[in-house]
Amino acid sequence: MWGMPIGDNDWEIWGKLVMTWAQDRTKWPRDVADLNRQMAACGIKGQFDTGQFQNVALAQAPDATTIQIFLPTAQAIARATQNLKQPGTRWTLPGFYSRDAFDGAAVDVKEADNLKFLAERIGDYAIGQCG
Repeated sequence: MWGMPIGDNDWEIWGKLVMTWAQDRTKWPRDVADLNRQMAACGIKGQFDTGQFQNVALAQAPDATTIQIFLPTAQAIARATQNLKQPGTRWTLPGFYSRDAFDGAAVDVKEADNLKFLAERIGDYAIGQCG
């Protein structure tokens, strides 16, 4: 888990920016600096760390009959696993989950379930197809 640059009030804007890219490949960011410029132009307050990330890789299935499976890097999985093994580490999910899906109840993952939840989250977003 790394510092997510999308604030609680920016997820809708971020989603609309992602939808723009999905619908028009000519608007895909060329690198992280371009991604940060596009985010700022839309009013997103956070930025990706250009010291940690330099490139952007967008993946899109070629048609509606092809499933796109997003694979995180092995390093991202190792980093998340190491972080989640630290005593007292708790999952933090964007606030819209609590606000929009759970009637304001906090999303609370038990510490003992951190690695299980990691696997479930990876499985979910790897095949998330807007449906």
